[in-house]
Amino acid sequence: MIYRLFQINKPIVLTLLPIICLGLWFPSIISDGQKIFFEKYSLLQFYDSLTISLSQFLAILIILITAVLISFTINGSELFTKNQYLPSILYVLIMSSINEHHVLNPIVIANLFIVFSIYFIFKIYRQVLCKNLIFKSTCLILIASIFYYPYLLLFPLPWIVLSIIRPIETREWLMPIVSLFLVIFYLLLFEKISSETFNFQNFTNFFNRDLISFKFTYILKIIIGLLSFGLCYSLLKLFKLNAKSTNRFRKLSLILFFVFVLFLTIATINYFYYLNMSIIILLLAIPVSYILPFSLVHLKKKWLSEIYLSSVFFLIFYHLIFL
Repeated sequence: MIYRLFQINKPIVLTLLPIICLGLWFPSIISDGQKIFFEKYSLLQFYDSLTISLSQFLAILIILITAVLISFTINGSELFTKNQYLPSILYVLIMSSINEHHVLNPIVIANLFIVFSIYFIFKIYRQVLCKNLIFKSTCLILIASIFYYPYLLLFPLPWIVLSIIRPIETREWLMPIVSLFLVIFYLLLFEKISSETFNFQNFTNFFNRDLISFKFTYILKIIIGLLSFGLCYSLLKLFKLNAKSTNRFRKLSLILFFVFVLFLTIATINYFYYLNMSIIILLLAIPVSYILPFSLVHLKKKWLSEIYLSSVFFLIFYHLIFL
């Protein structure tokens, strides 16, 4: 049911996303359970000052915009032969899978800027100068890092993309450095104007372990297992498709692989210091949303794709309501 709905080649299917997202968030909206903000890894300090209702509304809105942008990015590339909206539902499901994270946290906001960055990266072609695209992409990564500073590890991504797609052009390779100085300049300027908004001391918290109380249920373990299996299978499928695909497809799929590696590195480091499996789920939402559809779409037995996606959906729904 879920798979067939989001395989419809019409954007009207995206109107179901707000209904599904609200349904998944409804148990936490009406309850007063513990919320985890992850504000320790942000240079901004306003998350817990918002009312829970406003925080949840903004989080849902940003998650929906990010989900639609992921599908828009995929559909504007040469990765699939027809429009795909599976990435959107996957992102909504993963970002909504844990009650404790049903609040506006740094990762929710930062992910929006990272997805915008990937959108510009996918517009880079071999024969076209891309200084402007690299500049925008890098600035967006740096802005995301202001909200969630472990994303600074994504800073090399524009250079990785240039090495894959473009011949060496000195001015293009210098654009990330230009972006870095520009963002630092404006960050320091805003800090002078409104110093109470920023907390640069959070940089020193990175190496301080912080054990967060979190109920890691058996259902959540099954969900993580299903997503991990699907992601690994999708990566294998992606490499197999490379053998008989266009040069553009091979380059974009290689970029997706490096995006996955960078996010996996960030998730692993964050788990080590937060000692919390739930953060890995949030941090892998973007690469899973981009990569997992490859196995679902290219499976010959479509009923397996339906069973897989429906199982993930109903397990998350059960986990949110009953556990």
